Amino acid sequence: MKHAFTLTVGALLALVLFLAVNVLANTSLRSVRGDMTQDGLYTLTEGSRAIAANQEEELTLYFYFSKDIGRELPQVAEYAQRVRNLLKEYVRASPGKITLIEINPEPFSEEEDRAVQEGVQGVRIGSGEQLYFGLVGTNETGDREVHPFFEPSPSKERFLEYDLSRLIWTLAHPNKKRLGILSAIELVGGPPPQANPFQEQPPSEAWQILDELRQYFDVEVLDAASGEISNDLDMLCVVHPRGFSDPALYAIDQWALQGKPLMVFVDPYCEIDPGDVPPGTNPQFARFQAEKGSDLEKLFGAWGIELANQKFVGDRTRALRATVGQEVLPIVYFLGMGEEDFAEKDPVMSTLKTMRFSVAGALRATPDATTSFQPLVQTTEDASELDVGRIKFPNYSEMFTNFVPGYEKLTLAARVTGDVKTAFPDGNPSAPEVAEGEAEQSSVDGDHLAASVAPLNAIVVADADMLADHHWIQIQRIPGTGMALRRMVSENADFLVSSLENLLGGSELTSIRARGEHSRPFGRVDEIRREAEQHFLAEEQELDRRLRDIQSRLDELEGERGDANGELVTAAQREEIRRARGEQLETRKKLRDVKHNLRKDVEALGTRLKWANILAMPALVLCSMGFFLTRNRKRS
Repeated sequence: MKHAFTLTVGALLALVLFLAVNVLANTSLRSVRGDMTQDGLYTLTEGSRAIAANQEEELTLYFYFSKDIGRELPQVAEYAQRVRNLLKEYVRASPGKITLIEINPEPFSEEEDRAVQEGVQGVRIGSGEQLYFGLVGTNETGDREVHPFFEPSPSKERFLEYDLSRLIWTLAHPNKKRLGILSAIELVGGPPPQANPFQEQPPSEAWQILDELRQYFDVEVLDAASGEISNDLDMLCVVHPRGFSDPALYAIDQWALQGKPLMVFVDPYCEIDPGDVPPGTNPQFARFQAEKGSDLEKLFGAWGIELANQKFVGDRTRALRATVGQEVLPIVYFLGMGEEDFAEKDPVMSTLKTMRFSVAGALRATPDATTSFQPLVQTTEDASELDVGRIKFPNYSEMFTNFVPGYEKLTLAARVTGDVKTAFPDGNPSAPEVAEGEAEQSSVDGDHLAASVAPLNAIVVADADMLADHHWIQIQRIPGTGMALRRMVSENADFLVSSLENLLGGSELTSIRARGEHSRPFGRVDEIRREAEQHFLAEEQELDRRLRDIQSRLDELEGERGDANGELVTAAQREEIRRARGEQLETRKKLRDVKHNLRKDVEALGTRLKWANILAMPALVLCSMGFFLTRNRKRS
């Protein structure tokens, strides 16, 4: 009796203690947090923490989520909880500058009207109701950024932190940033094409890529010959630097050493460029003798990368087909790249589906590189480097038929970061000679930099043609209307804009990579499924084959049931049909058993996991109580 009383009192005390600890933890330990997930899904990276902590003005985040509707969709509800928790982490990381407001836009409510007005996208679910699951951010000056809908898919979920950090960073830097473009090509438009069909000319109209960039940035096309880069620029894009002078290279060098956003497009053979033609060249042969390649060899050497010399990339697997004369042929250097060719963990590539390259080069890190070389776009292993000379007199059929792959992936675009030294250790090449001890002047910031004061922040692409109109957009003009229909044929422009925005975010934004998935597979379940499939697959295939044989025999017997006069089937035929149908039923039963066995082991494991989840914690509490009671009784 006394023992039972002791157990009862002990159980009550344990319950009271359990409730007391929970209340205490809820009130006093709110700031104590632990993230036990493999990829730290609930912990901000250092880059995100820095973005949240460096806020100078107050931001308000409005999180719209249809709670009642979302509760009926477990996957959505679970993902919404992760978004909510991550947003709270930004609030904690900020010095009181970020406020989170949660809004439940119920049907036909003012909150729903507000969600629609602010750009949050409603998605109609099976019941016909609209599910709202988005974010709106505002700053003190009234600027607004919207994430219309958080798609609960693994590919989108992995970049959740990057999307949130980018939204917050954009609100903190609302003004349009200034982009400077240095190019040897007349991007803003050149003279009309000459009548000579053998002479390639630059386009007479401005490249459409400029209009695309002006939607996001304040674009300024710089004079490459002057070798000057304004201090007022926020970003620099170098496109096909063919024949750049040392002063221009020096300006780029000094820009890069400051860690400012830099994007470079080089090209082993730029098709759109009329090229540098030697004096006295016959116009009919100008295209064959013109120098069309570009490289930043001097700067690349200092950055620890190189462009394959006088080589272009061919890829038999990614080759697109084009009309050549009267034929449609695969062109080994005209490449259509897809998601499987993109760096899956880099946010620049996260939303892209397709890109096009033409006569692209191959980038690689040098053996003595001190920088980080991270490929963004790579070919398949069915690729190889080909001599540029072959592109001047191309035999497309021969090039494809006799193609020999190198069995390694080649890099077409890469992110390059890290500390570097100047490519001009003697200073500004255009500066006048100065007396010893006097400071040399730089065209970038007034002082010569011998080494980076901030890590190199660059993305390098080995193809300039990809920016040309016909590689990413088709424009059909409607006569007499001044209107035109635009159709995107690739996402090259999206890649450019996304890269520049990412670089603009500095080291904080570029350091954020894809995270793990919130919903993770059960490795043991997958292993059991594979073993079961391996064990039963052969038997299932044999039964399927037997069923097909029986059905064929039945079809033959049914065809012999009688002649044209309707004569009845013979007794032997009737018996044969009966046996065949019986065998068919038995085979179908065996096939059902096999398919059931495929699921049995997985379902058994699921049952064990459910019981483990239900009983584990109560069993642990009871065992702990029994241990302490036994020990106390021994002491007494």
